[in-house]
Amino acid sequence: MRNELTLEELQVVATADMVATIEESHGKGADRGYVVTGAPTADAIRLQQVQDSAGVVEIRFYACFDRTSYVPFDSNGQPVLSDDARIRIPVEAVVDSSEGTYKVDGYEPWPGEDFC
Repeated sequence: MRNELTLEELQVVATADMVATIEESHGKGADRGYVVTGAPTADAIRLQQVQDSAGVVEIRFYACFDRTSYVPFDSNGQPVLSDDARIRIPVEAVVDSSEGTYKVDGYEPWPGEDFC
């Protein structure tokens, strides 16, 4: 089973702004010689807010960002994340309908209590 998204698959689930942010981040890693295997996932999703503004629905939710299967390696093949790096990170994420269908528009680490 494959656990990586192609650019085309990412564009189905993420807004253009979010795709650009991810591409920029991956480009910076590639410039350093990093290679990534896997992809992060999210679970333990809890609804925070639903808002409709001028016909665009925005859904905010909490989730646990899980990096268990996401492993970046440096140009020497060594893992980039330290052994004590957090694998599960609480985040606040946003999905909106600005592009005609619901897509992820961003996420930020949750500064409050760790619920993961």
